[in-house]
Parts: sequence; structure tokens; C-alpha cells
Amino acid sequence: MYRLDFKRLLEHGNGNVLAVRQNNQWTADAPPAAYAPITLRGYKFGQYLGKYMSSIEVEERLHVAQRWTATAFAGVGVPLWR
Repeated sequence: MYRLDFKRLLEHGNGNVLAVRQNNQWTADAPPAAYAPITLRGYKFGQYLGKYMSSIEVEERLHVAQRWTATAFAGVGVPLWR
């Protein structure tokens, strides 16, 4: 199994933060039980498996008031069986 992950937090003015996370996993000669799982928010771990997996999530955290923030996120994941 090979993994390559990337995480980054980017601050941009007035307490706002952009968060980016990318996960990649490759399996070589692994049985189906050891295939790479999709790692996205809202999906049960192991729900979707593939020999290869790549996913990316982007999250925006907006500072609204002293004790309030708003968060929006989007993500895409692709399991491949080839």
C-alpha cells in the first residue's frame, strides 16, 4: 500500500480560514478486503473501496462575529478498480 496525503490551512483576513485536504492511496496485489477506502466527510469508512483512491475536500471557515463562524465544504472522491 502507498499513500500520499496533503493538508493545508490558509488564513485570509479577519479570522477566515480555507482548509484543503487531499488523500491518495494505491494498493498493489492486495486482496479486496485491503483495498483503499474513500475518506470523505459523510461517508462511512470502508463504504466504497477500490484498488486506487483519490479524494479532495475544501472547507471555508468564515468568521461572522466574535463567537460565531460559518462553515461550507465540498468534496470529491474517486475509487478506481483497474
